[in-house]
This record gives sequence, structure tokens and C-alpha cells, in this order.
Amino acid sequence: ALIVAAQNTACRAMTALIRLGADVNHQDYKGNTALHYAVWTMSEKVVEILSTAVADFNIQNSDGQTAVHLLAPTNNYKLARRICRNLPQLKMDMMDINGHDPFIAAVVHGSLRMVDYFLHLGYDPTTKTRLDKTPLHIAVELNNLPMIKLLARSHQVNNIDDNGHSALTIAVGRGIEAAVDVLLQQDADISQLDNTGNSMLHIACTGKSENILRHMFEHFLDLNVRNSTEETPLHLACALNNTAVVSELCARRADITAQDSRKRTPLMTA
Repeated sequence: ALIVAAQNTACRAMTALIRLGADVNHQDYKGNTALHYAVWTMSEKVVEILSTAVADFNIQNSDGQTAVHLLAPTNNYKLARRICRNLPQLKMDMMDINGHDPFIAAVVHGSLRMVDYFLHLGYDPTTKTRLDKTPLHIAVELNNLPMIKLLARSHQVNNIDDNGHSALTIAVGRGIEAAVDVLLQQDADISQLDNTGNSMLHIACTGKSENILRHMFEHFLDLNVRNSTEETPLHLACALNNTAVVSELCARRADITAQDSRKRTPLMTA
């Protein structure tokens, strides 16, 4: 009954039920408590009633979400501020079934106000998902420029994921020019290599942006830099049949006779 009252923001009924001894932490068949529904309905008053009744803010539903996780889609600053009065009791490191803690959930939902607020509370934005992705990696993958700008100012931009990719690597590979500009302004390391030894030039040659590629040419004097299998950027461009990049590399006198670890020249990979 308390859950139904919370779903309908029936505050008087909730107060009466709690006085009669209703369990404020009772979960329905999906694992949701009255507090979960209070956040979904964005009712500060219901949250206040449940908080006064000492509801547990860390109970997870069947999707692994706590009430704090559910702040992400609401992007409701006032509601977040009310819930986070209980900050010492909140377990901000709890993961949902997607491997997201509340902060990363806010990034995934593009909830800029929630992310900014969590940072203001002192949340550590270097926390990673199960795939070792930081919030900044995720913001770049989602091409959310305001989020990228916020997170790039807040923590080390050179953290890498399981593939050895930094946020800059992802932005270069996906041809997200604005993200590349922001990250370079925040001193992202253009000399980083991924787990296969690919340089940013290798990755730019497989990417989608001619502007980013030209920018990489300005930073790489050696166009024949090798990855862990001895491939040059020209090898990768030929393998992808990217004629524009191949033409550009050849015009800049990249070595067309370079052999990889399998003795293949770039032309042989096409």
C-alpha cells in the first residue's frame, strides 16, 4: 500500500501508513521501494516523508539501481539536493546491472546538472566501468560536447580503457572534431599508444575526419611509425580501402615498400 501511495504522491496516505507501521523499505516484484517511485515521480515531498522515516537509500531494484541511480534520467537538481542531504549514508560506488554507478549513469543519460552536482559534492570522476571506461570515455562515445567539456576539466584526460584507448583516441577514431579540440586544449597526450601499438596517426588514418588527420600530420614527423605488428598508417589505410587517406599519405611520401610482421607491403593489404 505504501508503494501505491508513493506512486500516486499521496502524501497524507503515506504518512498514515508509516504511523501504522508500514515497512518503508518494502520491495515490489521488481525490487523497487517507495523511495524508487518517489524519485521516478520527482516528488520532493514524498522523498522527505520517506527520509524522515529512515528509508534505506541504498536498496537496489532488480536492475541494480538505487534511488540515487534514478536521479540520472530526472536531471532534477532540487530532488538530488534533497536526497544527497543523506550523503554520508549513500553508497555512490554501487553498480547497476550495466556496471554503472550513479555518476556514470548520469553521464550515460546526458544529465549535465546531475554530473555537475555530483562533482560539486566531491565525487571522484576517475571511477571506471567494468570495461575500464571512465565517465569521460563515455561522454566522448556519446558525442556529448557539453559533458566532454565539463569532465575534461575535472580529471585526468589520459586514462585508458581495456583497449588502451584514451578519450582522445576514441574521439580521433570516431572523427569527433570538437571533442578532439577540447581534449587537446586540456593537454591530452597525443603520443599515447593503444594496446596494439597504434599511434594517434594510425587511428586518424582509419577515422572519419580529414581535419583531424591533417592535425595529426602536424604532430607526427614520422609517417612510417609502426604498431606492434609493424604496420604503418599506410597499411591500415590500404586495408580499409580508404583512397583519400592513401593518396594523402603517398603525397606526403609515406613508404609504400614498408613491410609489416607478415612481410606485407601496404598494397598487399588492400
